Amino acid sequence: MFFLDQPTFRVHDSVDSLSKSRDYRAGAVAALQTALELDLPPRIARRVRARLSEAHHDVAEDYMNDNNLRRAWAHHLASLAEPGGTKYLLFSRRLLPFWHRSSRRGLQ
Repeated sequence: MFFLDQPTFRVHDSVDSLSKSRDYRAGAVAALQTALELDLPPRIARRVRARLSEAHHDVAEDYMNDNNLRRAWAHHLASLAEPGGTKYLLFSRRLLPFWHRSSRRGLQ
């Protein structure tokens, strides 16, 4: 397994793209966790874990938008535990009950 920095497929971006669905984002977490069960070289495993951090963050945002802060926190904490996850540290404040309520009203 390896990652390319160059796109290897054509992207047709639309409002209805499957890659923008919640199921797709949740599936990405499961797929990356399954990939980590393989005997990957350390360098590749680290990149998969970094992508897993991104996937957990995306799912955390979905749960936050649904007002399900408990599940949002679970995925947010999982995102922080992976390589590169510290870039999502400030997202923590958006999950605090007061901040979350005030940002919903536009009082940030």
